[in-house]
Amino acid sequence: MARSGKRLCTDIQKAANQIQNVYAPGINFAQFQSNQALQDAITYQISILGEAAAQLLASYSAGIAQAEASGYTGLTKALRNARSTRNFVLHQFWNVTPKLIWNTLQPSTLQHYAAVAGTLVPFV
Repeated sequence: MARSGKRLCTDIQKAANQIQNVYAPGINFAQFQSNQALQDAITYQISILGEAAAQLLASYSAGIAQAEASGYTGLTKALRNARSTRNFVLHQFWNVTPKLIWNTLQPSTLQHYAAVAGTLVPFV
């Protein structure tokens, strides 16, 4: 059975929160780069976030369009970016570097994804 749109939004918010507040609070790049287990845990959460975004794009495009028509711009672009990152991590894993993951886990990026998901809840 498919997940509801609201549940997918929660999945995005939870993954962003896990990265920002559980796995990576207060770490610097050197700490991140030297900790393979941490890289793997964060990469897994990025995969969850991106898969939820992909499912929203595939199954709830009308709700996303309605949200954007209501003045919430950039939602589709943000979801596509999350999906693209997930696809890259899973399908081109040999090209994934700590720097790529580090750029994705920055608070502004994660907060943006969580905000997009929160915005979409009433529309999906």
